[in-house]
Amino acid sequence: MNKSKFLTISVIALLVCNLFLIGFILWHKPGKHERNNPRNFIIEKLDLTENQIEEYEILIASHKPLFKEKRMLLHEKENQLYMLLQGTAEESAPEVLSNEIGTLQRQIEILQYNHFKDIKALCKPNQIGHYNELMTEISRVFSPPRHKGRK
Repeated sequence: MNKSKFLTISVIALLVCNLFLIGFILWHKPGKHERNNPRNFIIEKLDLTENQIEEYEILIASHKPLFKEKRMLLHEKENQLYMLLQGTAEESAPEVLSNEIGTLQRQIEILQYNHFKDIKALCKPNQIGHYNELMTEISRVFSPPRHKGRK
């Protein structure tokens, strides 16, 4: 095999590989498989109409700041709890902080519950079956992604 034939075959092979790579990248866009996008999952699962989607967007917009605020407070309290380990703390301090953390977690759960109750109110009678199916899957949707090999 001479050099020009070898170069021609190499160039064609590299071109084919590049085309496969480009196709793979385009086919597997991050937006295509949004497993962790609850908004899109809920819209698809409930088969919401355009009007319902607009109302759902309003619900999200009203829910998000409250949820974000509670999550931020929760994170601060958790940090405060573990910062106690760096110094000497009153004996009751960890219990007080853990009670505050529990209260914030309860408030977050109630916010989420009310959010899903509001979503149910958006549903038409023919969508309630889908909503009930969604409620059985909801913990999987909102849980962090599991890594292979971990239990």
